[in-house]
Amino acid sequence: MYCLFSSVCVLRTFVTKDPTVLVKAFITYVCPVVEHCTSIWSPHTQCNINKIESHQRWFTKRIRGLSGMEYTERLAHLGLESLQVRRLKCDLLLCYKTIHCEIFIHDLDFLVFSDCSVTRGPKYK
Repeated sequence: MYCLFSSVCVLRTFVTKDPTVLVKAFITYVCPVVEHCTSIWSPHTQCNINKIESHQRWFTKRIRGLSGMEYTERLAHLGLESLQVRRLKCDLLLCYKTIHCEIFIHDLDFLVFSDCSVTRGPKYK
């Protein structure tokens, strides 16, 4: 609910209706609220994914000239990614940082490396 309120505030606060300014404001003010700690609470059911994605869907539909387009077309036109893709990238980044010891985690039992050394490729399998 707070995210939708933030989206409404972005549209009402800015006098300009320039899509690039509105998208930057959305990324600056709303996305951090939606994406806060996504590696911890990332939804896995389609119902919850749709609820979170609805905020960006609602916002992009309100930008002048884009209301008649499909959601994926609006994202491509504005140069945005879906929130689900952004959450996936955050998860992969956290995994990379954990493997390469850039983030200190006390218990690494949730990552198990392969003992097989016969195959070619990187040592992180």
